[in-house]
Amino acid sequence: MDAKSISDWLNIVCDKVKFIPDRKEIYQELNNHMEERMADYEEMGVSYEDAIKEVLAAMGDPEQVGTELNNSHKPYLGWLWYASKWMVRIVLLLCIWAFLNGTNPLTAYGYLFSGSKDFIVYDNNYKQAESETFSSILYHPDCTASLYGYTLTIPRASLHTYNEAAIENKDVTSATLFLTLRAEHRLPWADFPMGIQFLTTAIDSEGNFYNSSYDAITPSIYGNPTKRGLFYYEFELYIPNIDTHAAWIELHPGGNDEDNKVRLRIQLK
Repeated sequence: MDAKSISDWLNIVCDKVKFIPDRKEIYQELNNHMEERMADYEEMGVSYEDAIKEVLAAMGDPEQVGTELNNSHKPYLGWLWYASKWMVRIVLLLCIWAFLNGTNPLTAYGYLFSGSKDFIVYDNNYKQAESETFSSILYHPDCTASLYGYTLTIPRASLHTYNEAAIENKDVTSATLFLTLRAEHRLPWADFPMGIQFLTTAIDSEGNFYNSSYDAITPSIYGNPTKRGLFYYEFELYIPNIDTHAAWIELHPGGNDEDNKVRLRIQLK
């Protein structure tokens, strides 16, 4: 194919290169070379039109040159390199985002777990601390369940038993359970499982039912979302007025419907 100008010749060459991101660099490099040749001819007194003809003739057939350049610029290697650069950027941004969101919990009750130095190692399953007015046990329950694509676990739970008799000379003992509920998902863009927080109910070994909304009188379970990682969400849940005779308490994420078989049990005794 004959080219009438330098720009025509360059466009024909670049159209043969399948890896589009390389075309701009090839165009610029060849254009610089041809302009240098043009300057040389002009210094020798050759007219502008004749200089163009000489340069185009020296550069050869644009289609052949383009084909040779395309063979040296493999499209699949070029696209792979191009995609890898974007993947590195995306992964880096996701890591930064996960670090900023996963290591700065907006916690409501997390302080109960941050002071682990106050617990005395009791055995491999939990730690225990006692005083005249209260005792605390830190659990690491071994329970897992699945709900709507999320894997649910309880990384830790803390049972605080208060001896109100030692405080107010009353023969009353009350207990409160604090726990972290984690919802993991294999997709980092999975929706925030807010329903898990508002629909979770519980029942204990004594048959007591704990509703999913705060009630200062009747047993209930409530809390707040506290942490967002790349593949997980965490909630700190709070269950006051636990029956001190209960040997276990069982969470029912997603509600207490008969069709809901999801169970997470914390062994208290």
